[in-house]
Amino acid sequence: MTAEQQQKVHIYSTHFYRYLSTNSNFPGWTENFVKGTKASEKRYLRVKDFPCNNEVNIFEKDFIVFPCISNDHWFLAIACFPKLNGCIAMDTGERLSEDECVSNADSNRPVKMSCVLIFDSVKANASRKTTASHHIKHFLEQEYIAKYQDEFKFEIKEIKTNAVSVSPLSDFPF
Repeated sequence: MTAEQQQKVHIYSTHFYRYLSTNSNFPGWTENFVKGTKASEKRYLRVKDFPCNNEVNIFEKDFIVFPCISNDHWFLAIACFPKLNGCIAMDTGERLSEDECVSNADSNRPVKMSCVLIFDSVKANASRKTTASHHIKHFLEQEYIAKYQDEFKFEIKEIKTNAVSVSPLSDFPF
């Protein structure tokens, strides 16, 4: 990647998602939180001071990469254009509705869209993909609330989730 492209990407360490996805009923958490604290807030507090998290404005990035592990299975999640807060046509910069975004993409008109892409070679585990997307979107929401609330508008509902089909290595002919 060029230096300019590198500036548009942030890659979290492999430990980040493990901390982010820890069960909110984990016994070590109970004494540190006020009763009634939401699970997404607990998870955010667990990672908010993670190395580099305070040095990087993730909303300035086009892509945020999360290597993920769940039950000894690795997969990848990428948050795309989180600050965009929806979808735009790349040629005009026009804001598009979700339906317009899909129809433009289907007609090969390039679009940019706020989303979380989940790359997983195991197709049958929809709950892992849903859970990962949920954790990442709520992390973005909590990061926005904690650091950037007055700078721009951000709505978690504008970030869609897409599971990307990935072939396991055994499907390749080498």
